[in-house]
Amino acid sequence: MATYYLDFENGNDASAGTSWATAWKTITSGATAARTAPGDTIRIAKSGGVTSIGNGTWTNKSATVTLATAQTTSIYKDGAWTLANSATSTTTTARKEGTNAAQITTPASTATSTKYAYLDLGGTFDYSSYDAITLWFVNVTNALADANRYTIKLCSDTTGDTAVDEFLIPAQTNNNRWKPLVLTRVGGGNLGSAIKSIAWYTGSSSPGNSNQVRLDNISACSATGLNLTSLISKNSVEYNGSDTWHGLQSIDGTTVILGNIESVIAGSTSLRGYYTAGTTPETVTTYIRPTIKLPQGASGTSLQTLQESGTAGNLITYSGGWNTSSNTQDGETWLDAQDGTPNLINYNGINYTKFERVNAVRCSIGFTSSGNAVVGSELSCIVINSSNSISLGGNLNTFSVQSNNNSNPISTSSSSPETYDNYFSKLISKNNSSNSTINGSNMYIDELEHSNSAGLLTLSSNIGIWRINKFTMDDSDDGVLMSSNIFIEDATIKNCTTTFADFSTGIKINKLTASGNTNLGNVRNLYVNNLNAATTQILGSNFSGSTLRIGQPTAFYSAINNNANDNRAYWKLGNALSQTTTRHTASGIAWQINITSSSQDSNKPVMYPIAKVACNASSLVTVKAWVKLSHATDIGAKLMIQANEIAGVSADVTATKSADTNWEELTITFTPTVAGVAQIYVQGYWLANLADESIFVDDVTIQQA
Repeated sequence: MATYYLDFENGNDASAGTSWATAWKTITSGATAARTAPGDTIRIAKSGGVTSIGNGTWTNKSATVTLATAQTTSIYKDGAWTLANSATSTTTTARKEGTNAAQITTPASTATSTKYAYLDLGGTFDYSSYDAITLWFVNVTNALADANRYTIKLCSDTTGDTAVDEFLIPAQTNNNRWKPLVLTRVGGGNLGSAIKSIAWYTGSSSPGNSNQVRLDNISACSATGLNLTSLISKNSVEYNGSDTWHGLQSIDGTTVILGNIESVIAGSTSLRGYYTAGTTPETVTTYIRPTIKLPQGASGTSLQTLQESGTAGNLITYSGGWNTSSNTQDGETWLDAQDGTPNLINYNGINYTKFERVNAVRCSIGFTSSGNAVVGSELSCIVINSSNSISLGGNLNTFSVQSNNNSNPISTSSSSPETYDNYFSKLISKNNSSNSTINGSNMYIDELEHSNSAGLLTLSSNIGIWRINKFTMDDSDDGVLMSSNIFIEDATIKNCTTTFADFSTGIKINKLTASGNTNLGNVRNLYVNNLNAATTQILGSNFSGSTLRIGQPTAFYSAINNNANDNRAYWKLGNALSQTTTRHTASGIAWQINITSSSQDSNKPVMYPIAKVACNASSLVTVKAWVKLSHATDIGAKLMIQANEIAGVSADVTATKSADTNWEELTITFTPTVAGVAQIYVQGYWLANLADESIFVDDVTIQQA
């Protein structure tokens, strides 16, 4: 069981990997199957540390962070550049900041080392306190093979001819992808003190004829300070702080906009921003940290691919956050795919591994199994500003995943491969802009949070039972869809536009606290044992009826606001509640069943369950219930057991309430031929006039011979 070392920035895959001085550079070619074995640990060098940039004001559900002191100076925000040497130029609304971005196209015969556009800055500006520029760049037409294809120049004249500072645009593998850049000046040193224009030149090699590029949000900055590749947070520590980290959409002086994926334009509702359940707005010390920029990769590819499986009890561990000077684990490793195109880590059919303190930013998928099952592995990660945090299938895995400002936070497959028997110690989804789907069977989640997110969180159980210990949903739009055999111990749902988009079959919540929600949404087959909420928080716009009987109760709530006498059930055309005003006896509670639609007639009656009976085979069962009508002829009721509810009951067995408003004890008997459990119902139905009458049920007794 050996320890190896990997440094994505300074390593060499040809080295031995046995110390930081001989560290490997990649997982794919360094930590190969020939070099590693079950039980080995690969220590991975951390990304840079955390630096304060002074105070910033953070506001819940806002993408804007306002700094007390600007860390950059804006050079270009909006508008078309002036053309030169037959180039064409326009603006595009596919921008990262402001109202548009510059779009420049070289001519059909593109020359080298030639000015093709410039922008008069409208004054003389001193950038000498900075040593770099930061910008968003996208190469639209041709890939750039190296850093000799384009340059940006800051000039002392107004027409972009007298260069003071020059910056090389690095190689670009992918087209049509916005990429944040931070560029130091050629030759090093600080920028000029009397800059009047910025210019766009070709480099010493041609980028190709009629090549189109886009530029936006150009600022003078410090190479080690705040720039568009930085991560920003209220978090003051390098690992395991109380707040999450965010990538950037734009910087304009003291105004910083938190980002999402690279394709999201300025002003988009996908910019979900920042979430807090605490004080807002809040002015606090704000911090930045750098990332490790990995080489670009094509769509559908992965930048790092695992090579060797461990075994049960002997995992291969990829341990991030290591300080190469002190050989202590005091940070995190943030890996940056730069433009959102490739995946970051591909399991590639490899099992029994462990990842810790290795995080992903600006990738397509942070951790993927590419359709292969992952077995017996552990993953603890944070993924931000990406299309998807993890996309895995398999079993017997342990996950702790935080997804922030992504498009689709997380997905697990339902088949090919099947996902089952997995444990999530933590699944945190914040500020995400699209849907998230977790499929699987026999899943256990200790802590699940879905906050300030636009997309629908879908929890789908194929077979078996899900158990969620703590579930929190706050300030989200589309809510949660749950289906089939999911048990939640403690749920808090607040300040949401749609709380439950849909609850399907067999959802049970032991304790539910709801407040500030606009709409419950569609509910089917939901059982809540202890509800703490106002009435407006539990009435949804659509309680979808059973596919068999439209009046089948679909949402049950008990002990509302800790009152054992306040229990309610809802369905599409009515409701039932426990009450003490109208009772057969002077103690306890009685059920009041309310029919609210004339569609709930004798052909489509409500079937309200009042008891389940554990039956012995061949033993006579007698069920009695006291029933009362609020109106003698406008509403009707029966005590019943349905046909085929249990073997030996071949037809409905019913007792009909008389057409009066008196209390009446109804009795049914049946003899099952097998042992089992039988459901007993009170059937209610509209008969005449307005649908505003009720059925009362009290004092149910059951005897078995």
